Amino acid sequence: MIEKKLQRNVILAPFTTFKIGGPAAYFIEAHNEDDLLQALQWVKSTNIPYFILGGGSNILIADKGFDGLVVKMRMNTYTVLKTNIIADAGVFLSTLVSVSLKNSLTGLEWAAGVPGTIGGAVRGNAGAHGHSISELVTTVRVIRKESVVELENNNCKFSYRHSIFKKKNNNDSIVRVVLKLKKGNNLEIEKGITKHITYRNKTQPFQSSCGCIFKNINFSAIDKESLRKFPEMNEFKDYGQIPSGWLIDSCSLKRTKKGKVAISDIHANFIENSGSATAHDVRELIARAKSAVKQKFGIDLEEEIIYVGFF
Repeated sequence: MIEKKLQRNVILAPFTTFKIGGPAAYFIEAHNEDDLLQALQWVKSTNIPYFILGGGSNILIADKGFDGLVVKMRMNTYTVLKTNIIADAGVFLSTLVSVSLKNSLTGLEWAAGVPGTIGGAVRGNAGAHGHSISELVTTVRVIRKESVVELENNNCKFSYRHSIFKKKNNNDSIVRVVLKLKKGNNLEIEKGITKHITYRNKTQPFQSSCGCIFKNINFSAIDKESLRKFPEMNEFKDYGQIPSGWLIDSCSLKRTKKGKVAISDIHANFIENSGSATAHDVRELIARAKSAVKQKFGIDLEEEIIYVGFF
């Protein structure tokens, strides 16, 4: 039955915020938990790899595409129960921010303007402005080995831009997330949302990108010798992190181009696609940024984005 729903050789670029990526050998849309379960059973029986695609941000898909099944999440229902929002994995963060305002719930203002779905946000522990989604998660419903499991927050092993779901050998598929917010004042919530959107519009590029390429650097990991050599890094001590964008900018790499992609002149931790860009060119710019920062600061940048179809 599932074979009738499968599509072949579907180009993935239009499903990503980067607008980059070749075809999926197989492609299916999951509109509910049963669709997802059937898809997972099919890949198990055929022994082919699979990838679950949410909002398409924070990923770079290979030019050759993905030689397996891509499951596009179309599960997008949500419920508000007192101060809880219960949302399917495919619900966009932007939708949940609007829902929180409508219901006078505070805690999600920082997510205003953040792309992607709640499933992807939980997987990568997305965050902004000193906050992260793990602060709000109470439970995560997943499909694990064809069984449905409810995980409490502490079982998700959240850390900076990471969770148990992002580990290499983890095959949990996020189905639903429960967020716990607090009752708030609508005017104050709306002010917070406007503030964060305004800031994002001023400091991040408008052209196609996948979001931040690299994780920021934990300030405590910087040795004294580096701080002596680069005393300007001390300005980030209270923040607790050194922005990767600042490191890349300090290497004079803003506006650096390769083909149709360039390191943004607005925010150096973004790579922009000006049209018809290739994943190969993006990876060359990533390698150039990593090399320059390593050479100047002795710091190893770590990608925040997920590579699909490369390995």
